[in-house]
Amino acid sequence: MKRKASLLVAAIAAVTLTASCATLFKSTAAIAAGKLVGKAVSAIYTAIKSGDLSNIFNSSNLQNLSVIAKNIQDLKEAGADSDYATNFAKGLVNGSGNLISESASAGFTKALCSFAAVPAVQKLAASQGDSSPSLDDTAGLLNPLKTILSLIE
Repeated sequence: MKRKASLLVAAIAAVTLTASCATLFKSTAAIAAGKLVGKAVSAIYTAIKSGDLSNIFNSSNLQNLSVIAKNIQDLKEAGADSDYATNFAKGLVNGSGNLISESASAGFTKALCSFAAVPAVQKLAASQGDSSPSLDDTAGLLNPLKTILSLIE
């Protein structure tokens, strides 16, 4: 009887440990993705604020947009009101160097969920970075990008 009870306790402990590790992994992944996106948003914001809008879609900005597009796909799937989104927002604040404030991070995260649904963003996320986006694709990014960056000010 003691052996069965011991096995039951061990099984429950194993399931609990596995669930805890999975949750920890997801929160760590969300924070890491948020940091990458925050850093990329900050770089684009800084480039645009410098006043040189002649080539908003230069290679550096396109690379940063690619980082954003690839790292918000899990956010889109999890939804803006999930634990993943909460942890993503923490990383976003940290990665942006507090350019995106903690109080604005939830709204910014929701905007990124919408941004992830834009066809040009999905196409950029699916690309391997080996080709430049078409003129139509970059045009499709302009208004959503403008909306997201306006949340910083």
